[in-house]
Amino acid sequence: MCIGDKRNIKTGSPHVAGDDVGKARLFADIGTGDHSSGRSGKRRANRHLPRCVHRHDPAIGLNNQNLTLDFSAETAINNPGDSNQINNFISNGPIALQGTIATTGSQTYASTLTLADDATIVAQSTNLTGGIAGNQKNLTLNVQNETLIDGTSVFDNLASIESIGPVSLNATVVTSGNQNYSGTVTLVGDTTLVADGGEFSREIIGNGQDLTLTINNTITIEDGSGVNNLTSSGDTVLTGTINTTGSQTYQSKVTIEGDVTINAGGEVLFEADVIGDDEITYSSWATQAGGTSNDNGKGVSVLADGSSIVTGYFKDTATFGSTTLTSAGSDDVFVAKLDASGTYEWATQAGGTSNDSG
Repeated sequence: MCIGDKRNIKTGSPHVAGDDVGKARLFADIGTGDHSSGRSGKRRANRHLPRCVHRHDPAIGLNNQNLTLDFSAETAINNPGDSNQINNFISNGPIALQGTIATTGSQTYASTLTLADDATIVAQSTNLTGGIAGNQKNLTLNVQNETLIDGTSVFDNLASIESIGPVSLNATVVTSGNQNYSGTVTLVGDTTLVADGGEFSREIIGNGQDLTLTINNTITIEDGSGVNNLTSSGDTVLTGTINTTGSQTYQSKVTIEGDVTINAGGEVLFEADVIGDDEITYSSWATQAGGTSNDNGKGVSVLADGSSIVTGYFKDTATFGSTTLTSAGSDDVFVAKLDASGTYEWATQAGGTSNDSG
């Protein structure tokens, strides 16, 4: 039984907010028109939101409008069915989800997302910034553009995560089962993944962040560039090229599938057996640039693909690979790019007739 105003919630306002009268449950079709007053077709919102909305039709129909939930108490969305008529969905308060919620645009969960049962999110993009209470349920992210899992909140106690599409990570994500990422994974902060097993089917773009993999069984890494320090505590399958600006530490058995190239700015440690008939190539490099006068490097930035941008200043002439620069006066600024193997791709300069420093 619903307590409060028993009229239907209308969709005239895409922003649904109301007094916190207890846990709000969104089960059903949010229709158009004021059926209780007999005025159909006039889109508006009731002034008072009931504690629950319960209709027999399980679909949520908003005619491709946006829906924002601003409840301070937990909102339950239970098997909304065909919710493709929602454009962008935002939940600013805690929310409990089960079943599939599909939108034509984005979905944003700014507070804790609790899985009441297995759940699937279908969207163009999804932001999960408030943490997840998994309740040992499975979460599938079928997102075309990007899923952002970000923040200091806990993403914990999930059974498994299946991410279909690109994902950006800055969090600790804990599952009792597998974590599978079939799209490109981009690190936007130091990230720890705790799981029984899993796979990165596409490239890991590290952006100079640390990645720690605490895996009970086996994790597969097919390619990785720009991670700072990579630590894998469980069995690891490597294939492709693994680039890190810092160290690589493999604490359990490593299986090589196909020829593997490891580029590391720090040490590479294999603390258990390495098996496989294919080869590991360890690639590290050092190079030089400059001339016979005063040259000084001031900064290095490592890009996601393992290449580097270096800057500083030089006097008279300086050579960077096949490019020779000549200063306009005393000291001039230089900027140069090297690829992941240490080969200069280009170099350029800036400055005038006085001393310039990059």
